[in-house]
Amino acid sequence: MIDRPYTCTDPQAVQRCESMLLAYDDHMAAFTALDPDFNATFRNDWRAAIDACIAYPTDESTLDLQKGHGQVIDRCMEQCRMALADLRYYAKKAYSTKGRYRVFGFERHNRLRGSTANYAVFMHTQHRLALRFQPDLAAKGMTPAQTDALLTSATALWDAEVGQETFKRERILHTVERSEAFRHLWSFVQRLQHAADAVFENDAVGRGLFVG
Repeated sequence: MIDRPYTCTDPQAVQRCESMLLAYDDHMAAFTALDPDFNATFRNDWRAAIDACIAYPTDESTLDLQKGHGQVIDRCMEQCRMALADLRYYAKKAYSTKGRYRVFGFERHNRLRGSTANYAVFMHTQHRLALRFQPDLAAKGMTPAQTDALLTSATALWDAEVGQETFKRERILHTVERSEAFRHLWSFVQRLQHAADAVFENDAVGRGLFVG
């Protein structure tokens, strides 16, 4: 939640600034007569602040990006399951279900599915074990490409998990920066509203362009 100095939505705040900027252009001389700081530089700085806020991604687009990271992880998980199914098939073919077969720890598969990071570690371990027992597995028909798929799918899953976690941290920073940008934007409004009481002391219509 962004800490806002206003009660309207962010798009409404931008729209309010756009309309007030147009009114300021029409009445700049009156504000400058009151305070020389209300000049073209003030106007250009405000315009830049408006443009900066417009450029920030919306909450909806940010959520879409987050969903995109989740979809990448889902695809990587599916690739891992396919690679693991090949290894399970040939390990069982080579060792039945006893002895060396137990080294692969296939029974841990379902317990690890709730943690992407742990699942990626599990898949990296499966790749090492496949290399360790490669002669026996190859003798039963497991190809080098199937062994490599254990590593490539594990690496892709790990990278996707790190990407998602990085996005979550950056989203916190994005929220802070967006809050600062919109607070800065509204500071121009607050300064004008304060000055408008003096500039339009006897002009309710003019004051209404900036206050309320």
